[in-house]
Amino acid sequence: MVSLILKGLVPTFFVIGLGYLAGKRRMIDNHNVRELPLVMHFGLPALPFVATATTSREKMIAAGPMVIASTICSMITLGVAILLLYPQ
Repeated sequence: MVSLILKGLVPTFFVIGLGYLAGKRRMIDNHNVRELPLVMHFGLPALPFVATATTSREKMIAAGPMVIASTICSMITLGVAILLLYPQ
């Protein structure tokens, strides 16, 4: 189950880290920002999708409780962020 999660998250954080290092080393500047939506909207979401699509059904069913817990935590985090950003 842990390998399933790592298989989806490690490539994502690796790509984010590469982007951070490229910015720190001045390989990417503000003039190249037009290409970032392509990476952010298609490239990064594709990494966990590929990991999920290539995993066997048995492993996915075994990871069910982890998926439910992760979904609940994500929803709580999103809710807190919305409440902090848009207080009314």
